[in-house]
Amino acid sequence: MALLTATLLDAYRVASSVGLLVRSGKEHRLPQNGFHVTAVSRVPLQQAEAVVRAIEPLRANGPEHYVYPPETLHLTIRNLDGLDAAGLDAAAAVLSAAPAFELELRGLNVSSDTVFVQALSRDHTLRSLRRRLDDLVRTSPRQRLSLNFAHVNVLRFRGRVARSLLLAVSRRRSLTLGMLRIESVEIVETDRLLSIARTRTIRRIALGAG
Repeated sequence: MALLTATLLDAYRVASSVGLLVRSGKEHRLPQNGFHVTAVSRVPLQQAEAVVRAIEPLRANGPEHYVYPPETLHLTIRNLDGLDAAGLDAAAAVLSAAPAFELELRGLNVSSDTVFVQALSRDHTLRSLRRRLDDLVRTSPRQRLSLNFAHVNVLRFRGRVARSLLLAVSRRRSLTLGMLRIESVEIVETDRLLSIARTRTIRRIALGAG
């Protein structure tokens, strides 16, 4: 099936984010301590190391910012905060029944707090999976709008953001970083950085095993 790139690339616009961040002059801070329960799929280490090498030139424009270690690069499937043990069992069953799928890692972009790699869907598997998890978590209609939004955070802003950094990101809109195959998912208790010291794996689920 053809890549679902047109809608996604229209949705991920660097220019507006560049303008907002530069005008705001915001002093960014790393997330404070706090734990969340979430379903994530880690980027395989060799691929993650290649991604971190690819963004190395950005450091010259902002060495104070936090670069995610390769071991922590991940795709968030869905936040599962609020689920009890029975709810986590149900989420694990949903994940186990879902087939493995692929995403294309292509192009850098920015959010209000991060630089991320766009993860472009090849089909509707991720959207369908997130919708089923939303039914368990009772996600609000506003939050459900992000069903198609998939990304891997690679840098989190700390301090002010220089225009030169954002322009360096914009020049890497077509950066190709390969296919990411999602074959397993972890349900974890973690901070917002998925930091090694503050992450506890609750379950590991192989997709398609159910």
